[in-house]
Amino acid sequence: MKKETTEIPNEVTMAAFREMELMEKDPNRKLYTDMDELMRDLNSDVDDRSNMQDYRGRDPQRIHPLLLKLEEAWKASPDLRFGQFITNLFQTCGRDPFYIEDDIWMETIQAYIDEKLPSV
Repeated sequence: MKKETTEIPNEVTMAAFREMELMEKDPNRKLYTDMDELMRDLNSDVDDRSNMQDYRGRDPQRIHPLLLKLEEAWKASPDLRFGQFITNLFQTCGRDPFYIEDDIWMETIQAYIDEKLPSV
């Protein structure tokens, strides 16, 4: 029998996610070059433990609308192979796609569509 467990990310991980979100919203936010300084700041941010207890992960309902938007964008450039399409889309975002939140992807994909679709 499989034991059910609920894994809650550790507090430093959650603080790091919050820091990344803040950096996404404010490009002028401090960039850390010293790991010790980053860890000190992240550890100082974990005093509020209430948000860890409420963490339930990302909403799976966000996936379908994002895939529909992705389909719309690819259909705007149907002659591109998937690799070409996704590479162009990644270039549109202008930064490492690994760290981009889904709401930002929706905006990025819409911008791609707006540039690729012929004006009516």
